Amino acid sequence: DSRTFLVESPVSISLESPGGALSDTLDNIVYSTFPIFQWSSQSCNGCNSFIRVAKFNPEIHSSVEEAIEDQRVLPFDQSEEWYSIDNVNSFQYPPSDAYPLEEGNIYCWQIMKTIPTPSGPEQMLSSIYTFMIKLIIVLIKIFINSNFNFTSLNLRIDRRA
Repeated sequence: DSRTFLVESPVSISLESPGGALSDTLDNIVYSTFPIFQWSSQSCNGCNSFIRVAKFNPEIHSSVEEAIEDQRVLPFDQSEEWYSIDNVNSFQYPPSDAYPLEEGNIYCWQIMKTIPTPSGPEQMLSSIYTFMIKLIIVLIKIFINSNFNFTSLNLRIDRRA
């Protein structure tokens, strides 16, 4: 008796946002400490998806590959290299199970899928994207773009019991 195996394999994982190359970090600003990571890949039955996020410190790391292998901010548990997620194409940075993202820092992220094969699971890795967290810049841009006049700002404080 013979058996036929149908092996499905996604071609690749393509990161979309946030971020890009390390050299373009200043063009890849995120205005939230809970960014939504987005990527595209073909779905496959029995696949598992994972994400990892790490802080890139140019004084310590010579590459994003080195940073992502160093201490990660996601997953929180440093004995884990990857954080398991649903088989979807987006994921919001969690408020728990992760270190908080901080303004002014550069972060890198990567997606991995494990694909079932007759010889065991095979890992498929995405490239690594980087981005920077900036929060205050939003207010500065609003003020600059609207020609905001600080001298005309009147604040009224209501003190109600």
